[in-house]
Amino acid sequence: MTAKDQAIQALEFQLKQAQLEHQQALQAAKTQLEKERDAVANQLALQEKEAQLSRKADQEKYELELRKKDETIEFLQGLQGQAVHQDDWREPGTAL
Repeated sequence: MTAKDQAIQALEFQLKQAQLEHQQALQAAKTQLEKERDAVANQLALQEKEAQLSRKADQEKYELELRKKDETIEFLQGLQGQAVHQDDWREPGTAL
């Protein structure tokens, strides 16, 4: 083997080593980017779930308030109805 052939082999070896190092660096960068992407996707999913739960809690609170108001109205109407019936025992035109 001549010196020229040895030099060519050495350069080819260096080229292969550089390509291998480049591929490893690319793979490491890709892995890091995938981890970051997954973390962002998980964070987004968590925020969406939190927003959904918040909306549901607000809706339930609103519905509960409406039910309470309806019950209060029914109660007051019932009291009003009872008051009218209690007044029925008096004869018309009599004073208290």
